[in-house]
Amino acid sequence: MTRNFLAIPAVTFLAVALSPSMPSQEKLVQIANTSVSTAAQTPAVSGLADEEMARLHLARKEYKEAEDIFYRLAVSSPKNPLYWNELGIAHHNQAQLDLAIKCYQKAAKVDPHYADAQNNIGTVLYERKKFPKAIRAC
Repeated sequence: MTRNFLAIPAVTFLAVALSPSMPSQEKLVQIANTSVSTAAQTPAVSGLADEEMARLHLARKEYKEAEDIFYRLAVSSPKNPLYWNELGIAHHNQAQLDLAIKCYQKAAKVDPHYADAQNNIGTVLYERKKFPKAIRAC
């Protein structure tokens, strides 16, 4: 049995949003600002380990917070390539390519078989248009 779904155009949603029964524009702005500020002030989820919190920050695109936690983890466990790689990802997402590649290289030095670090090195080199080096890195 096949079901047919009716697609509702975005214009319909816009018409509903602008109807007089909706809250005023000022109220919508206030609600939007409240939601953003509340989300920014959301406390850390209790019971999560530092690594989990750092990953949560990465997922939320809160790269500076993730960077701080992964830096602390990498310094406390310098033989863990995962922390160096994730620290590199946090730097990479902030367009700090010099720091990112250093972290990726550190992860690759700690574990030469860690493919994610090698791939990330290649990605940075590719972004810098160093194509032959990027190919060799991967």
